[in-house]
Amino acid sequence: MKYLIILASLDLLLLALIFFSVLFIRLPTLLLFLNKRFELCRKFILKNETPFNVGFIMLFTVEQGLLIISIFISENINILKVTISLFSLIVIFTASLQATILQTRLRYEKERTSFVKRWIQITKELSERVKKKKDL
Repeated sequence: MKYLIILASLDLLLLALIFFSVLFIRLPTLLLFLNKRFELCRKFILKNETPFNVGFIMLFTVEQGLLIISIFISENINILKVTISLFSLIVIFTASLQATILQTRLRYEKERTSFVKRWIQITKELSERVKKKKDL
């Protein structure tokens, strides 16, 4: 029996070693694939800001409606406790997802704003140099 357990453990160890070796070898490809998909998601979110906001408002409304319905249907206090706990987890997840999307959009806007500010600063410096050369 001990021999069988040792063989099973070695088999699992070998399988894990092979899995992580393949994962490590293919990791750059996987990360590149995920990066491309996330970039497409970011572009989609930036172009469709209003539908995302409306979608999240509707999602919060549906979640709260389901909570109210489940409270009135549930007669068992233990089921009610579980329902409220699951509801709070779902709301926290939804709010975190919305915050992540908003933060992505704000970071993008901040990068664009800093680029424009830098461009304005460069054009001012160049115009001052041109004025100085004209005065000479």
